[in-house]
Amino acid sequence: MTDFHFVNSIPGPWEYVELTELHFERDPSSDSWTFALLLWSDDSSMTGRCVAVTLDGADLN
Repeated sequence: MTDFHFVNSIPGPWEYVELTELHFERDPSSDSWTFALLLWSDDSSMTGRCVAVTLDGADLN
């Protein structure tokens, strides 16, 4: 992972969290992947960039 951002606008402590969306997109200009994870609400997400993606042991590159 070369870049990672966590955004949270949910007030107070969390009582519940759920990964509701996961998006990966290959950037052909830099030969890397960008990703976005939505955590139950539009007010909380994780985004970043990585050089490789593995799903269930299989390389997606």
